[in-house]
Order: sequence, then structure tokens, then C-alpha cells
Amino acid sequence: MARGRSRFKLCDLPIFPTLGLVVGSLFIVALLLSVFKSHLLEVQRFYEVWDHPVPVSEQKNVTPKPVPVLKQPWEPTSVEDVPKGGDSRLREVWNSSTSEYYNECSDPSTKYVAATSTTGQNGYMLTDANGDLYLQRAGIADFVTIARILDVTMVVPSLAHGPNEHDTSNFSEVFDTDHFISTLSSDVRIIKQLPDDVKMDDPSVFVPPRKSTAIWYEVKLLQELQTKKVVRFSQTDYRLQDNLGPDHQKLRCRAMYKALRFAPPIRELGQSLAQRLRDRNKHGRYIAVHIRFDEELLSSSGCYFGGGDKERRDLRNYRQRWKPTFHNKDPHKERREGRCPLTPMELGLLLRAMGFGEMNVLYIVMGEVYGGEESLAPLKKLFPYHYTRNTLAGEQELAPFQAYPSKLAALDYTICEQSDAFAANDNGDMARVIAGHRRFDGHRRTIRPNFQKLALLYVARHSLGWYQFASKLRIFHEGMIGDPKEKSKEFYEVPSVCICAQGQFEFIKSAHEGRELIKRIRKSKRNGTAGVMDPELEMAVEEEMQKQTGETIAEEMLNTGINESLVVDEDEDAETPEDWPWLMN
Repeated sequence: MARGRSRFKLCDLPIFPTLGLVVGSLFIVALLLSVFKSHLLEVQRFYEVWDHPVPVSEQKNVTPKPVPVLKQPWEPTSVEDVPKGGDSRLREVWNSSTSEYYNECSDPSTKYVAATSTTGQNGYMLTDANGDLYLQRAGIADFVTIARILDVTMVVPSLAHGPNEHDTSNFSEVFDTDHFISTLSSDVRIIKQLPDDVKMDDPSVFVPPRKSTAIWYEVKLLQELQTKKVVRFSQTDYRLQDNLGPDHQKLRCRAMYKALRFAPPIRELGQSLAQRLRDRNKHGRYIAVHIRFDEELLSSSGCYFGGGDKERRDLRNYRQRWKPTFHNKDPHKERREGRCPLTPMELGLLLRAMGFGEMNVLYIVMGEVYGGEESLAPLKKLFPYHYTRNTLAGEQELAPFQAYPSKLAALDYTICEQSDAFAANDNGDMARVIAGHRRFDGHRRTIRPNFQKLALLYVARHSLGWYQFASKLRIFHEGMIGDPKEKSKEFYEVPSVCICAQGQFEFIKSAHEGRELIKRIRKSKRNGTAGVMDPELEMAVEEEMQKQTGETIAEEMLNTGINESLVVDEDEDAETPEDWPWLMN
């Protein structure tokens, strides 16, 4: 019997499910296009604005594109629409309401073995701290930890200066040596110089790989120390990984933030200048900013900052003279991916959008600025009460420090670390190190620019209007303004191991979690159901009751001085001066 053929019949197709799948797919595509339409328009506007005309000397049958109608963000006239006043009613402009519940906890654990008279018997360690002052501080703190790991005696570090720096400062002229030794006496053995009986003819010199592990130092150096007894490290920047045990991490904090205290002359003048800044403001507060906007940084970035043919020519000549191997970069891509520093004007706009008014006192730390006063003019217009080290202190006061860049940097470090708010136009060494120090000392307001989001936002600023621009900017910087529980890949920027929550706040895992709980309780109060929790809130509180009462914590946070009438929901548009700073809550 012949086998029957299986014939395909049109009626066998599941027509309706197939049509439903096609229609559903088309609907999803249409929905995605509508959602990302505004984003795509912003990207298009970004390219139109930053795609500057090609210089005549470099044109090769290229049709010049018309100048865009949209104002470019670096034009000095673009600060005219900025309101003069800030919103001083909000405490959150200057600090986080939860910062008082967090403090430093760098003390060692009960398992930590304190140093004794036999500590450091494996040999002696010499270090040449390289880089600028901020890298030197971090490097010294790292090698204090390495001395503990290797159980060697550490000789007070020497400060290495660059070939173009005419600086002869030694460790004792910048830091308080006796305080450094005594503060770490329970951790490592530190001496001021090698004993006379120790031979120094041929010490072993090492340049450890970047981010080396503790095991690398133990394997590579312990055997060497048995024969040489003295090792020298010629570079200290980024030579220890961030992933260490808690006690070693806390030792880094003690060395960085407690032991490395500046020498008395620097500390006294720095505190005096900080007090002068406070005396110039009726509220006794001041903002500090660090601006690096020199030709070296701008030429290395590969970005375009709106200076036209002159800027392109200057930076091209600088690269040819000092960076002949530099590979040209796409300025659009660099800015879109957040690798371009802010101009001084953009930094000023950031601060004003965060809520700081023009009456606030501004302390500016800067070196040579490309464009000079022309580049700084918009920032100074946004903050008329601005000062630098030279305008704040007298010539006689600065005379002992003028020939020593390290001492001048230490003065700026002291003033910035003690300021009520701090921001920088790039994410360099100084910005990260000072940010970590300010967290360790109490989470004072420290703003880290979101360069990637700001790139598009600044281009679209004039089409948004000031209050909508400010509202979006604050959204983009949630989690980047110095609140507790923020995160970073760099240990010295966010030394989270060394900062602990007090009592009831121990269970809160993030700043966002605390704010969400506050919003729910406020919402129930406005609806007249303050005594009744919704099921979702009740479940959340029950989970936390095992440790502490979540509602009690939220109530305490509500009583820290935040004005409830100034808080709006996240899905509401902030259009007026009364409600636009809502994100700070």
C-alpha cells in the first residue's frame, strides 16, 4: 500500500495568531520610535551644533555647512537668562539631610594586630612619591599599607618633582612629619632616615605594575629583602589595587586622611584664608572650584571648545610640538562619550543650576587657563564675588610659599577641602582625592559633573528654557552630588569601607532608598491617610522591622529641616523657581 503524501494546505496555517504577532510587532516598533524620537532629535542637534565649519586652509572640495541658528553653549551671551538668585530655603542645596547620620569608621577591627618593637624586621623601604601633590598623598598612603603587608620599616618618603618644576620641597616642609609617624605608630614602623649601619651602596629599585596586588609584593619583594635589606620604589602612583581586605583599606584611610597632615605654616594660613572667605558671606559659606583648562589638557582631549580657527590652530601647533605621536580624535565622539572637560562657563552654569545664587562667594583654584580672561569672564559674571589665592592673601603672606608649587597646592587643597561646596571641571586627580577627603570628613556637598549627559544638555539649553534645563541637570546628577551611599570605582574618591551609618540608618542601602520611603510617607500625609500605610509600604516596613523601624527612620529624616511644600513628584515638570530644586530632596 503506497504511503500517502503530506500536502501543504493554506487552511492549515494559524492565520489569526500570525496576524496578531505581526500587528503586535509593528505596534512595539511604533512605540519605541515615539519614545526615542526626542532623543534622536537631540542627537541630531548635537551633531549640527558641534560640527563646526572647516578652515579655509584645510578645505578640499568640501562644501561648508551653514552656521546653525541655535546658540552655541560657549557664547558669553548665553548666561544672560540665568536668574540672579539661588534658592537658599533648601538646606539640601548645601548638604544632604542624611549626612549627619554617617561618620568615618577607620579604626581597625579586633583581629588587627598592632605594631610592636619587633615590627618591620624584614628590611627597609624607601619611596619616591611622584606626580602632583594629590597623587603623592594617595601614593604615600598606599605604600604605608604595603609596608604593613611586607612587615618592613618605612623611611619617611621623599617627594619627587618633575624636570620642569623648580621645587625643592621635602616631606617635612609640606607635611607634619612627627604627626605622620606618631599617628601610624600602631600600624607600621616609620623612621626619618636609614640607620648608619645599613648599607646603601646598591639598593634594589622597583617600579611596580599599576594596580598590583598584595600577593605580587609578597612574592616579588620578600625574597629580595632577605638579601638586600633595602628596596626603593621610584614610582608610587596607582601601584596598589583597590580590592584589599577591610583592615588594609582602613589603614589607607588613616594614612590618607589622618596621618598626612600638612605642616603647621601651611595649615595655619590655609585655615585663615578659608575663614576670610566665610567672613565675606553673610551665611558664612563659600564654594570652591578647581579649573584645569590649559593647552596640554585641551590638546590631549581631542575636543572642540568653540574657539574657532584660532583654537584649532593653537591646539594643532601644541600637539605637533609636544605630542607628535598624537592620533586625531573625533571631537563629536569624545564629547558624546563624556571625555571632554567643562569650560569655565559650563562649570558656572552647573553650579547655578544646582541652586547656588550669584551672591555666594566663589574660590577659584586654577593654573594657566587657555583663553585667559575671555574664558573666565562668564564664570566671573555668574559669581561676581570670586577670589583666588593671590587676591585673598597678601604678598607677604604668600612670600614663603611662592617658589614652591607643592606648598601652594597644599594651601589650595586645605581651602577646597574645608569649603561648603566643591566642584571641578574635569575628573582629574585633585577632584577625586578631595572628593574622598570631604566624604570622610562628613559628606559636604561635592559635585561630580556628569560629562556625558551634560554634552547634550548644554547644546539644547536655549531651546529648553532655564528652569527646565536646571531640572533636567539635577536629574542627571542624582547620585553624583556627595550624598552618602554613592559609588565609584576609585577607592580614594569614595572610601566606602571607612564610612559607616549610625544606628537606624545601617539598613538603608542607598540614598535613593531613603528618599523613596520619605516620599511615600509624605504622600500618605497629603492624602489624609498618614496613619494608614498602603500594602507596598507596609510590606517594605515589615521587612526592615527585623533590624529597625523604617517609619521611625523616615520620620527622623523628615524632621531635618526639609520644606515639604518644595517637594514635587518625579513625574511632574519643574517650571517655576519654587519647585525646580525638588531633586535635592
